[in-house]
Amino acid sequence: MTEVWARASRWTRHHWRHITVAGLMIWMARSVQEAGHGWGDDFALYINQARGLAEGTLWDVVADNRFALSNSAYSTFSPVAYPWVLPLLISPFITLFGIDYPMLKIVGTLAFAMSGVAMMVLAGRRHGRLTAGLITMMVVLNPWFLGATDQVLSDLLFMALVLATLAMLDRARESGALATGALTGPDGRVVVAAITLMTLAIHTRREGLALVIVLAAAQFAWSRRDVVAEAAGGIAHRPWRPWLLLAGL
Repeated sequence: MTEVWARASRWTRHHWRHITVAGLMIWMARSVQEAGHGWGDDFALYINQARGLAEGTLWDVVADNRFALSNSAYSTFSPVAYPWVLPLLISPFITLFGIDYPMLKIVGTLAFAMSGVAMMVLAGRRHGRLTAGLITMMVVLNPWFLGATDQVLSDLLFMALVLATLAMLDRARESGALATGALTGPDGRVVVAAITLMTLAIHTRREGLALVIVLAAAQFAWSRRDVVAEAAGGIAHRPWRPWLLLAGL
């Protein structure tokens, strides 16, 4: 127990800036949120899908929506079902609290904080702490992003997953693990995290498929065998393994 506490203490000291930024973003977001929900319609289907997951009526929800679209004058205003990551995340809140909007907005609030931390990590590796802090503050203080936390939508979750994916891919590219295809060890775990986050982004919004191009570009940047050998210390070159993992997920 002492060792666990020591590790947690070291981790906290190392990441205190990220913890502070995340806490500030959560506090700001919750302070501007209202009890209900604004006008719109996308949130209703997300909540209905989550309710279907919580109540075990998933296929009834999909069938009812398909029937409604098939019998409408036009059906391009809505999909039969949205990608399922957001409904999966908010369904436990519906199970525990019912359709309680302040509770359902927790997912978007945490995604807002996650996006700020991911931006800070990504920019910090590229431009240093000062620039990273300024860029992060642009996200934290942006009225649109703060306002978006007051809605049960996938926008902020998608942004958080994309930024976290880019941060992980950048770290894996620098270590050479992305080019060599390492999936084990500290560097390999970063690759696995990046591919997992990419998969979640794709299943949050279909625009996430653009991250496949980012993965290919990142690997291409380290495609020369001499660079790979220098970065990986002679580890076997298997760049196809991240793609195999992505296909499996």
